[in-house]
Amino acid sequence: MIFSNRFAGKTLVVTGAAQGIGRAVALRAAAEGGNVLFVDRADFVDDVAAEAGARGRSFVCDLETYDGAASAMAEALGRFGGIDILINNVGGAIRMRPYNRFEPQQIDTEIRRSLMPTLWCCHAVLPHFFLKSGGGTIVNISSNATRGIHRVPYSAAKGGINAATQSLAMEYASQSLSTGSCNFPTRVYENAPDLVEWLASEMLAYDVKPEIEAFDLSMIFQAVAMQKQSKIKGPLHVQFVMGVKNAMPVDRETFEFYIKTLKRLAPDATWTGAGIGKDQITVNAWSLELGGHCRTGLEDNVRLDRGRLAPSNAALVERVVELCDRYGRHPATVREARTLLKLTV
Repeated sequence: MIFSNRFAGKTLVVTGAAQGIGRAVALRAAAEGGNVLFVDRADFVDDVAAEAGARGRSFVCDLETYDGAASAMAEALGRFGGIDILINNVGGAIRMRPYNRFEPQQIDTEIRRSLMPTLWCCHAVLPHFFLKSGGGTIVNISSNATRGIHRVPYSAAKGGINAATQSLAMEYASQSLSTGSCNFPTRVYENAPDLVEWLASEMLAYDVKPEIEAFDLSMIFQAVAMQKQSKIKGPLHVQFVMGVKNAMPVDRETFEFYIKTLKRLAPDATWTGAGIGKDQITVNAWSLELGGHCRTGLEDNVRLDRGRLAPSNAALVERVVELCDRYGRHPATVREARTLLKLTV
């Protein structure tokens, strides 16, 4: 299924776009309305970009060097006026053999092929994101080959991509703050106290008011304590997250107790309800009924109902707007939202 306007008005840089996953992603993004720079060191990337028609442009460079990565980002800026999304796809094992049979130069070659293009491109794109008030999105393609035999250098490179991706998210995606840890479907969502303290200090330094993501009751208490200690800006805006597998389920009595507790501890706080998956619409309705605000979007839920995928974030937003009338509420304007959240800039 193709959503014709998913990337309308967006510019994407896709690396490794001459073949394989990169080629498929770049052509699909162009078909769904995006302006796409197809980047590869293979000359036939020109022919692939031509398949995308007017929305596709090609650029040949060596992304194993920083100069190559920087020139690709500069080309996207010159061609399209900015960059919204970077998709890093360059990589691939060159040799398969026991690790003791790799020559030092061969190890270096594997790392330069499968790790360095991603590191260089992430570094080169960040200044372009900082020029935009809305930031940008980086997608790093990894592999399940971070463990395995006869490909230790490649596994190390892909493991490095995973670690770099997590570190970039911690360093730059700091508009929300979870004040504790909890179980997720297959892992622990770990926010150690020293990490929470560091993230909070960075937000203060950059004058960021965080959205507090509360996955259980203790996180509400922790957020209130941090505000009283002037470690985060107030008044608090807290998001009650329910429906993550192995964490707090969607439960009406618990939801109401969250609200009651927040009002008792921080009377001037605002709050949002966030339901995951099929429960998104349930928590949307509860939030409107009980005087709060709503979170919606494809990050948490991909369906309008059991039989229909949501074609866009906009469709999920429209669904909440329709709910507003039922509860005598209305969508906030930008000015109203800033007033509600006590944002001064």
